[in-house]
Amino acid sequence: MKTQGGALTPMQLLDLVERGLPESALSKLAEVIGCTPAAIVASAGPKATRALRKNDGTFDPALGTVVIRLAAVFSLALEVWDDKEDARAFLHRPHPMLEGRSPFDVALRSEIGAAIVDEILDRLRHGSAT
Repeated sequence: MKTQGGALTPMQLLDLVERGLPESALSKLAEVIGCTPAAIVASAGPKATRALRKNDGTFDPALGTVVIRLAAVFSLALEVWDDKEDARAFLHRPHPMLEGRSPFDVALRSEIGAAIVDEILDRLRHGSAT
């Protein structure tokens, strides 16, 4: 299902989430961003916890969407910081523009939260984080 460059197209990604991301996607993401799969599920709230698994070993689309959302935020943080450890530190450190909450927690809460974190990252990328 990958393109020649190895990345999924947006529609392929949507199809994959709707069919159910494999459980390994959560583990891989947790490893990359420096947390546990349980931390992602717990931070995503009770709706994601209820949607944890379908009978075929894949995630319900609700949790798949959370995984993809966090992966996109981490990808942008990596683009801004150009270093995996710095991107991780940004995600897990309380941020003043988020009223002391971490970007990780804010991005997991909702699409709106992820958009707020994306805006901060976009400002950092362009040199105006205020």
